Amino acid sequence: MKDFIEVKIISDDNFNGWDRFVENSGNGTIFHLQKFLGYHPKERFKSFNLMFEIKDEVVSVIPGIEKDEEGKIFISHPGASFGGFVFKNNIGLKQIDLIIKHFIDYLKENNFKKVMINQAPLPYMGQLYECIDFLYYSNGFKVVKEELSSVVHLDFVNEQDILESLKETTRRGVKKAMKYGIYIKETSKIDNFYSILKKVLKVKHKVNPTHSFTELKELLNTFPDRIKLFGTFLKDKLIGGVVVFLCNKKNALIFYNIIDEEYQNLRPSNFQIYYVMKWLWENKIEYMDLGISSVNMQINIGLFKFKSGFGSQSFVRKQFYKELI
Repeated sequence: MKDFIEVKIISDDNFNGWDRFVENSGNGTIFHLQKFLGYHPKERFKSFNLMFEIKDEVVSVIPGIEKDEEGKIFISHPGASFGGFVFKNNIGLKQIDLIIKHFIDYLKENNFKKVMINQAPLPYMGQLYECIDFLYYSNGFKVVKEELSSVVHLDFVNEQDILESLKETTRRGVKKAMKYGIYIKETSKIDNFYSILKKVLKVKHKVNPTHSFTELKELLNTFPDRIKLFGTFLKDKLIGGVVVFLCNKKNALIFYNIIDEEYQNLRPSNFQIYYVMKWLWENKIEYMDLGISSVNMQINIGLFKFKSGFGSQSFVRKQFYKELI
């Protein structure tokens, strides 16, 4: 069977069928779409995107780049929150195993020395669950890094259930924000939001946003139905907001959750997450990913506790690694 798997390098200007396959797959996300990855400047990464076919049918894709660090390294994908293989719906375990084996052989034949795969947490994996992880292990991959992610299962019967699912201190924060007249709505005020985002990240964490203003604006314009900016207002003043990625039909990721420090005492951060939970539930999304609470496997306890207040469960984003020589 392995001999019948054909692998193709897909160039930056020839993605015919790639995004359609991802959208109809069992575990694809917005981060696997070439339409999404295309927001990066061409010179930032050297693309090395692979497509696998059996009898002219696409059965898997993996977006990636080629990087030179004392030899060629395949990485999937540094320009996204996570990457890894996307497989067709109802694919069998044997086929997945053969694709991974063929992938390893193909990289060896093309003189790659190492491979790194940034895998999505389990809720994104659909019916495949931990099968893919198991097959990575059985094919010689090791986990070299794990980051802790907090995910809320939006399995509520009604709106009141959402509020009651919050921990008491979190619920009090939501009610306090509502009491002071804070309200949230989808907004196009990206300039105001980005100014707050940049200021808060610089003061609190001494870092810049993951996206430049131009990149975030481009993403919002490219994916108006998949990337949402919700603004938080006091009277008519924008005091913060949330950027939400609708990753696929079941999962959403909160990428930015930010409040002007001047208004933190009104507890709008709690209200923002509660509002998004409700919005996602109304739109039939099953899981809300609050993002990671660790960096380089060092946990931020305060951030983790904040996310736990929304009834989240813990999952990990795993980075798999294999030497090919």
